[in-house]
Amino acid sequence: MATTVPPTVGTAQFNRVLSDFKHELSQDEVDDFNFTNAEDLKKAVHRLQEQQKSEKRMQNLRRLSSSLEAMDQFDKVVSVFLNATDYLGFIWGPAKFMLLIAGSYSEALNTLLDAYQEIGDHVPLLEQYESLIRNSPYLQDIVGLIYKDILNFHRKAMKHFRQRAWKKLFHATWRTFRTDFGAIISNLQSHRRLLDSQAIFLGVQETIKAMEELHETRRVLDDECKRRQDEDGKHRQLAVVSWLSAADSASDHEDAFAVHEDEPDSGSWLFQHDSTKDWIDPYSSSEPLLWINGKPGAGKTILASALIEECRRQPHSAVAFFYCKHGDPARDNFIGFARSIIFQFTKLNSSLLPFVLEKESSSGTDSLRSSKIAKEILAAAVESFGDLILVIDGLDECIKSQKNEIVSWALSVIASAETDDSRNLRCCFLSQDDNDTGRLLKALPTFKITDKHNSQDISHFCRRRANEIGQNFGLLPQDVQSLAECVAGKADGMFLYAKLVMDNLDSQVSKAALKQEMKRIPPTLNQVYRRIRHRILDESSPPEQQVAKTLLSWLLCAKRPLKWHEIQGAMSLDLDDNSFDCERRLVRDIKHFCGSLVEVRRGGAICFVHLTAKYFLQDEPALPKQLEKLNLTRLCFSHLSLDSHASDITQDSIRAYVVRGEYAFTEYAVVHAFDHLLDVLSERDDIFTLSYGALGMSLRKFVEKRVSAPRKRASVAKTIDNKLQVLKNEDFFDSLKHAIVYQKESEDKSRKKVDEEPVLTLLPQLARVRYVLEKMIISDFTSKLDSLYGQNLFKCSEPRCESFHDGFPTQQIRDKHRDQHERIYLCSFLGCTSSMIGFNTALSLKQHEQEYHQGVRNGNSFPWHGTLEKLDIAAEIKNGNYAAFELWLSRWKDMIPNDQIEMDGWKYSLLRLVFSYRQNRMLKELLGKLPPTLDSRQTTHALIAAINSGNEEGVRIFLRHNTTLEDSTIYRLLTSSLLRGEDNIARELLIYPSSPFLRPDGMARKASYLNLTIRHGRYGVFQYILENYQVDPD
Repeated sequence: MATTVPPTVGTAQFNRVLSDFKHELSQDEVDDFNFTNAEDLKKAVHRLQEQQKSEKRMQNLRRLSSSLEAMDQFDKVVSVFLNATDYLGFIWGPAKFMLLIAGSYSEALNTLLDAYQEIGDHVPLLEQYESLIRNSPYLQDIVGLIYKDILNFHRKAMKHFRQRAWKKLFHATWRTFRTDFGAIISNLQSHRRLLDSQAIFLGVQETIKAMEELHETRRVLDDECKRRQDEDGKHRQLAVVSWLSAADSASDHEDAFAVHEDEPDSGSWLFQHDSTKDWIDPYSSSEPLLWINGKPGAGKTILASALIEECRRQPHSAVAFFYCKHGDPARDNFIGFARSIIFQFTKLNSSLLPFVLEKESSSGTDSLRSSKIAKEILAAAVESFGDLILVIDGLDECIKSQKNEIVSWALSVIASAETDDSRNLRCCFLSQDDNDTGRLLKALPTFKITDKHNSQDISHFCRRRANEIGQNFGLLPQDVQSLAECVAGKADGMFLYAKLVMDNLDSQVSKAALKQEMKRIPPTLNQVYRRIRHRILDESSPPEQQVAKTLLSWLLCAKRPLKWHEIQGAMSLDLDDNSFDCERRLVRDIKHFCGSLVEVRRGGAICFVHLTAKYFLQDEPALPKQLEKLNLTRLCFSHLSLDSHASDITQDSIRAYVVRGEYAFTEYAVVHAFDHLLDVLSERDDIFTLSYGALGMSLRKFVEKRVSAPRKRASVAKTIDNKLQVLKNEDFFDSLKHAIVYQKESEDKSRKKVDEEPVLTLLPQLARVRYVLEKMIISDFTSKLDSLYGQNLFKCSEPRCESFHDGFPTQQIRDKHRDQHERIYLCSFLGCTSSMIGFNTALSLKQHEQEYHQGVRNGNSFPWHGTLEKLDIAAEIKNGNYAAFELWLSRWKDMIPNDQIEMDGWKYSLLRLVFSYRQNRMLKELLGKLPPTLDSRQTTHALIAAINSGNEEGVRIFLRHNTTLEDSTIYRLLTSSLLRGEDNIARELLIYPSSPFLRPDGMARKASYLNLTIRHGRYGVFQYILENYQVDPD
C-alpha cells in the first residue's frame, strides 16, 4: 500500500512560488486575491457577460470554459493533497482582476480570452490523477510547476493592465509578451506529457530521470526565452533610436553642467527661492508650470542644467529635458523637441518601446517627421508616468511657429494631467522675455532672474578668473582684486559679459596690453562685442583681419558647426586655379583669429559663444557675408572636382592624397554642396552684385568631372526648380538638375530606387577613401592623421547621421552604431524571426505582417469555401488566398511542375507569380514540392520579378532553399538589385555559395562585383563589401 506523502513535501514548492508572486503585488492585491475563489470568478464573468450583452458587444466568454474547468480541477486536487486553500486564490484573483479591467476595452478582453483558452487547452485535467498525485512527491512536483507557470502568466500579464495608459499601449506591448507566453505554453505541454506518462508508469528511477530532464528542459527554455527577449530588446532599441534620429540632449546637458566642475555651487540660490522650491516639490500644491526668464547671457542654460540635476534627486520623479538652439534643425523646432523627449521617455520607461516601434512601422518613413504621430506618441508616453518633470531651455531660440507648437503641446498635456489626481506633471521653461516668448508664457507663474540673484555667483567667477589672469601676467594682488570687482560690478547679472571680458583680457599678448585693456573695460555686452570685434578686425594685421572675416562669415552661413580640420581643408583650396596646396593651412588656431566670439565644443565643433554673438555678427557690415557664402559654395564644388575625388584613382593615389590632407573638407562638401547652391541661387536680389560667373565656372567643372550624362529628364520639386532657373541657359543645366535630384534621393532612406543609372558617385568614392584611411590608422598613422582629419576617424556611412562627421574612436564602436541604420523596420510580433532580422522599408514590413500575421490582427476573417473545379489559381495567388492555394496544391502528392500559368493574356511560371505578388507563405509551401532541378531561365526571371517587386524576404527564402545557382546568374541578379536600389537583396546575393566572395580564387570577380556597385551608385553595398571582404578598391 502506498504511503501518504507528508504535506511539507508538497507545500515547499508552492510556498516558494507564491512568495515570489506576492513580492510583486501591493498589499491590497494580496488581501483581495487571498479570499477570491472559483465562484467569485464565475460570478464576475457572468456579470461581464450580461454587461456585454446589454451593450451589444459580446466577446464569446465561453472561451473561458476550458480554462475554468482545468483550474477548477486543479483547485480541488491541490487543496486536498496540500490540505490548504491559501494558494488557490492567487489563481482566481488575478484572472478576475484582469478580466474586469479588460472588460472596458474589447481588444484587450478578446486577447485575454484567447490566452486563457490556450492555457485551458494545455493544463491537464487533474482529477483523473488525484490518487496518484496525493501519494507521489514527483507528481506533486509537476503540479507545483504547473502552479508556477500559471502564476508566471498572471505576473507578466498583469503588468500590461497595471501600467499607466494601458489602453493606448496594450496593442503594442501585449505582442512583446508572446515569447513569454509561448514559453509558458511549452512548459505546460511538457508537464502534461510527463504527467500522462507517470500515470501509467511509476518506476522510481525512470521518474527521477524524467523529472531531471523536465527541470533541465525548463531551464533551457527559460534561458532561450531570456536570450530572445534581450536580443529583441536590443534590436527594438536600435530601430527606435534610428527612426527618432534625436538630438543628443544628454551631451547638451553634460556640456552645460560641465561649468559646475569649476563652480560647483553656482546657481544653488535658485533652489532657495520659494517659486522654484515649490515647483520642484512633488507634494506642493503650487502651479505645475513655471517660467524662468532673464536677460541674454544671464546663465539660464547653466541654471537649467542645475535644475535638471536637482529634479533628478527627487525620489520617484522621471525627468526629461531639451536644450533649444537657434539655427539647428535638430533643436529649433517641435519635431526636434519631440524626437529627443520621446527618446528619453523610452529610456525612462522601456515598456514604451513597442508602442513607439509600432508607430514607426506604420509611419512609412525612415525618421519621425509628422507632428501628428509625434503628438500621439507623446500623449501616450506622458500618460504612462505618474510623476514627470519636463525642463525646456532656450525656447526663445526656436522658430516662431515652432515655439508656439511646443508651448501649446506642453500646456495641453499639463491641463490633461491636472484632471487626474494620480498623475503629477510639471514643466519649466527657461528663456529670454522677448516679444514672442513673453506673449506665449505671460500667464504662467514667473521667476525673473536679476543681478540680485546671481551677483554672488558672478563675483565668485570673476575672482577665480582674475586670479588666473594675475598668475599668468604677474599682476599685483590689489590689481587682481580691483579687476574682479570691476568686471563683477559691470556685469549687471550677465555671466556671459563676465566670461567674455575675462577671456578677452586673458588673450592679451603682454602685460602692458593687458593693463591698457583693463583701463577700458566696456560697460555693456554689446560694447564688449564691439571691443572684441575691434581687436579682431581692426587692431590685428591685415592678413589676420582677412582670415578672421572669412572664418566668421563661414561660421555664419555653414549648414552645421564646422570643425577646425574642415576649415583647414577649405583654406587649402585655391579657388583661382582650383588647386589644393597644403601650405595654405593656417598655423594659428581658431581662437587666435576669432577670439572669444567662438568656442570649441566637445568633439571639435566650432560654435559662437552665444546666440547674441551670432546676432551681433550678422549685423556687422565689415564681414563679407554674401561673398563668403558664394565662396563657400564654390569651395564645395571645386573641392569635389579635384583629381583626388575621381572614381578611377588607385588606392596608392588615395593614400598619398590622404597624407596631404586633401579629404579634410570632403564630408562637409559631399553632404552640403547642393544645400549651399540652392541658398545662393534663392537670393535673387544679390544676383547681379556678386561674381556668379565664377560660380558658374565651378559648377561647369564639377558637372564635367563628376556628373554622368542623364538619360532622361529630371523631375524636381517646384521650389528647387524655381531656384535653378537662374542657370537655365547654362549648357550644364540639365545635368546639374539631375545631380541634385539624385543626391537628394540617395540621402533619403525611405526611397529605395534612386535611378536606373548613377548620376553621382561621391558617396562610394568617399567610402573608398575611408577604407584606405582606416587601414592607415590600423598601421599606426593615427597621430599624423589626427592633425589632418581630427579625432574619431571611424565614421558612420549614413550622410544624415551626426556620426557621419563626428565619428567614433574605434571600429568596434562604429560598427555597433551602424547596426541601428540597418533594417530598422522590425516585425512587432515578438517571436517572429523578422522581429529580430527586420526589413529595410516600411512597405516590406507591412506586406510581411499582412501575409504572416493577418489572422492575428483580424480574428473575424472568414474561411474560404471554394472548389477546385472553379479555382483560378493565378487570381487566388494575387489575392493571397492561402486556403485556395493549398487546395490547388493538393492535386499533386509529391513533386509538382513549375507550369506556365496564364494571367491577363500572358503566361508566367508558378514560381514567378508567387514571387511577384510577394506570397512568401505560399513560396515556402511551393519550394517543398517543386522539382530539385528547375529551369535556369525560368528561375532567373522569377527572381528578377521578386527583386522588381521588392520581395526581399522571398528572395532570401529561395536562396536559402536553392544553393545551385551559378555565378553568372548571381551577377545578373546583383545587377538587377543594384538597379532597383535593393541593397539588402544585394547583400544576400553576395553571401550566396557561388558568389566570388566565398571562393578563395574569386579575386578578379570580386573586383568586378565591387565596380558594379560603384557603377550603379550603391554606396551602402560598396561600403559593405569593403568592410567585410578583403577587396582592393582598385
